[in-house]
Amino acid sequence: NARWWKQEFNGNTKIIGNCNISNQAVVKGNLYVEGDLTISGGAPVCTLDGNIYATGKIHFGNDFVGTGCVFAGKDITFTGGFVQADRTTAICLYSENGNITLSNRDYEIHGMIYAPEGTVSVVGGNVNIYGSIIADKINYGSPNNLRMYASDVTLPFELSKAVTRLVL
Repeated sequence: NARWWKQEFNGNTKIIGNCNISNQAVVKGNLYVEGDLTISGGAPVCTLDGNIYATGKIHFGNDFVGTGCVFAGKDITFTGGFVQADRTTAICLYSENGNITLSNRDYEIHGMIYAPEGTVSVVGGNVNIYGSIIADKINYGSPNNLRMYASDVTLPFELSKAVTRLVL
């Protein structure tokens, strides 16, 4: 369990075992967790400028702002405030064998939501997705406004190459 104040991860950080961050995180670089990752606390609960990888589940318990990749071996869930990806860069939410659940008040995502073996559930207030949802199943709850647009942001080469390899 992390300290009670905001955690900052710069460069490459590896955590062995489940990790519970109870009061915000800033990730600048790569955060690797061998287990489950939970980030909760005040807004924004997570500011991402890099990548988060976990072999288990990932849960964000409040506002999320960022760019990069969030990869989980199991489920990814967002609850609470809002999710916003930078409008000039892309984000990839990728659950290898689980589900992705977006149940925030409002969110705007530029990039890709990918759950090839699971379900992507979309519920919220104002939902704007600029990009793609690829999943075994997609469930839409009752958002006040759901809008999907083609993305005008190119995925980074490494991310595009990895996703293409997975789709083939």
